[in-house]
Amino acid sequence: MLGKHHSEETKKKIKEGNIGKHSKGNKCKVRQERNDSLYVWWVSQIKKRDKNICKLKDGNCSGYNIVHHILSWSTYPDLRYKIDNGITLCRFHHPKKRKNEIKLIPILMELVRQKQ
Repeated sequence: MLGKHHSEETKKKIKEGNIGKHSKGNKCKVRQERNDSLYVWWVSQIKKRDKNICKLKDGNCSGYNIVHHILSWSTYPDLRYKIDNGITLCRFHHPKKRKNEIKLIPILMELVRQKQ
């Protein structure tokens, strides 16, 4: 598009299509909720319980450790800060796709139960 310009009508359509998708939408609210003191406390409790070690630890572990919600943040808001709904995983083992995340739920729940 170098040297070309959108018409006013196209600019309007682009603007209308982006409402709520970026900085002013729900993503900012989620980002803010994940940085609140309760969330920070939740993360610290999970890492403390798991000794900040990936619970799927094997020879493939790499990267820093992340606290992962076993049952998703968006689908289960009442479980967001439950200690038994979190587990420490390394970057390698952290699921990258929702489909993979769903397959891991029973395994991760069992690992957390064994810890208690």
